[in-house]
Amino acid sequence: MDRRLFVAAGSLIALAGCFKPTADIQILAISDWHGQLDPVSETVSGVATTYGGIGLLKVYLDEQRAANPDTIFVTAGDNIGATPPLSSCFEDRPAVAGLNYIGLQFSALGNHEFDRGIDGLQARMDEAAFVYVSSNLTHVRTELGARPVVPFQIVELGKMAPKAKVAFLGLINPDAPALSFPGRFRTMEIQDPVDATTAAAMNARSAGATVVVAMVHLGATGTDDAGAPTGPLIDFAREVTGVDVVVAGNTGMVVNGVFGNALVVGNRSKGRTFAKIQISIVEGEITSTSAEIVDPAGSLTDETITCPATACPDASWTCSAAGRCVQTVETPDPTAETLLQPYRTQLAARYDLRATRAEGVFARDGVAERTGEVPIGDLIAGALLDRYRASDSAQIAFVSGGGIRAPLPSSYVVQDTSLVRTGCSAETPCDVVVGDVYTVLPSGNELVVRRITGHLLWQLLDHSVARMPAADGRFLQIAGFTFQWKESAAAGSRVQSVTLLDAAGNPAGAIANDETEYVLVTTDFTNQGGDGYTMLQEPIPTAGREIVADVVLQYLQRQPSISPSQYPGGRILRIP
Repeated sequence: MDRRLFVAAGSLIALAGCFKPTADIQILAISDWHGQLDPVSETVSGVATTYGGIGLLKVYLDEQRAANPDTIFVTAGDNIGATPPLSSCFEDRPAVAGLNYIGLQFSALGNHEFDRGIDGLQARMDEAAFVYVSSNLTHVRTELGARPVVPFQIVELGKMAPKAKVAFLGLINPDAPALSFPGRFRTMEIQDPVDATTAAAMNARSAGATVVVAMVHLGATGTDDAGAPTGPLIDFAREVTGVDVVVAGNTGMVVNGVFGNALVVGNRSKGRTFAKIQISIVEGEITSTSAEIVDPAGSLTDETITCPATACPDASWTCSAAGRCVQTVETPDPTAETLLQPYRTQLAARYDLRATRAEGVFARDGVAERTGEVPIGDLIAGALLDRYRASDSAQIAFVSGGGIRAPLPSSYVVQDTSLVRTGCSAETPCDVVVGDVYTVLPSGNELVVRRITGHLLWQLLDHSVARMPAADGRFLQIAGFTFQWKESAAAGSRVQSVTLLDAAGNPAGAIANDETEYVLVTTDFTNQGGDGYTMLQEPIPTAGREIVADVVLQYLQRQPSISPSQYPGGRILRIP
């Protein structure tokens, strides 16, 4: 080689080493998507708005990617599991296809990824165009094969060399095994998220990472007196070191702020919001981080205004076939419906059938049913007790609030256009269809009927309210009894009284904290220790019976109509 060329090349290499990366990076994130292929709806002050769904998310996300090619789209887990029928009936293959379609690139593992066990998760991983990153699971490659990246993934971003190296870490929640059926994790164990993140971040920095992003399946569970978020996510952010951005999951609560030394961002679940995170790097140093929470809105319908069009708010609104003012904010990508239609066609024959009519929406928001008694919880628990009261002399029933995954009626999309799916009032009842029930209760859990003592009931009720006022999926929705609990009392001694109810709902005597036995109906998940109810575990578990959703469906089919007003509360009383 010519010596002059050699020297020149060496000089160029030395010169390049003097430069440090400069880049403007964008990270897009959703939280706890749970296979929500269709939009979700909310009505506030008479205005119904649709949000999300893969067709709409595709449009929004592509707009952001076009504006900044240095964009990465991530999520912190629970992409699959607890999904609506459009995905769950096909073992969540549609959910993975949907995430491939909207361009997900990296994800952490959440507890619901394990709902179908290791084999089910491996099958979906094989179909995924995105990468799962695992930073705190031991033996993850032994159990899940080569697909998960351990313990971090580095990508290079930026318009010019040298590019900025961004490391992505994936952390699963420590209580994930308690939120799954026993044995679902096999030999895998979960390391402390703070310790594992700190170690992985240090190694990522050593590998040249300028930015470290932790995708963490931890969430905020409440707020302090000043309205700031609190909970495992915030504790994690304040303790961890070496991380610049935390993308959160697990609770569906919006978080956007700096805690400790990291920008922490969490979204509402099911694509109801997504986050736009901006990171500026100048000469190898992060100069700014910021985030915006975006509502991916589609159509707006003003339920309070009856057309003609002159009655609508302005010229951007038109009249719908139902005679209501409608405005289109964004139009979903039509390719989404092409992807989903074959699945819809297969579902419609069974799931579009009317079960009953609803004279109001039985709300579910991910918080109310995890912090207190709600009509949809009373309806479900009552349906389970009704099924076994006569045949098995069942007296009490309960289900965890975390198992209720959608309002009723739900976001399930019917193919039968004659069904009424909006309005939901005494004057214009909605049609509740089979698909709604399996959207509300997608887990496939079976029911267990067994005897428990009054002492055990008091113990598990204390477990139900132990983390209050923080939202927690362990919070029980009940039937056949009432109880009072005191928030100011110490966890473990909050239950003050428990009262049995007769079949008509009248008080039938106190349930003492003693060895008197009662016949209980609950789910096999709870009975085997799920949600931390280890006090219910039996040496030989009581065999499961019918599927929870099947029993609730049969109950609804016997009702001419249902209304939230039929469930005024009073089963669970909080004492300050």
